[in-house]
Amino acid sequence: MAFFNNRKVEKNYDLLSACAWYTPGVSGLFAVLGWFLIGMVLAALVTMPMMFGGMTDLSYVMLIMYPLQFIPLFIFVRLQSSWTATTSARWAGPAWPCSWLPA
Repeated sequence: MAFFNNRKVEKNYDLLSACAWYTPGVSGLFAVLGWFLIGMVLAALVTMPMMFGGMTDLSYVMLIMYPLQFIPLFIFVRLQSSWTATTSARWAGPAWPCSWLPA
């Protein structure tokens, strides 16, 4: 049974490495801004009932609101990054000189 399997699994908590292939242009920056604003509206819709419902401690509201506003943005950047990594046509190359790249 897989439940009783005691093998050690190395866990990877590197969440932002999947977004490394996306470097937005001018239109991409406006798309990122748009997805950030969508996240702000989503977070406001979730936390407004908490604020008007009598929750006086705003630190809990901010604990919920702050991560929620970045979720749509991270989903967009992750999808764009995976698309760019698979097609690699829009990738301009590394921003630093690499000795392992052919000249």
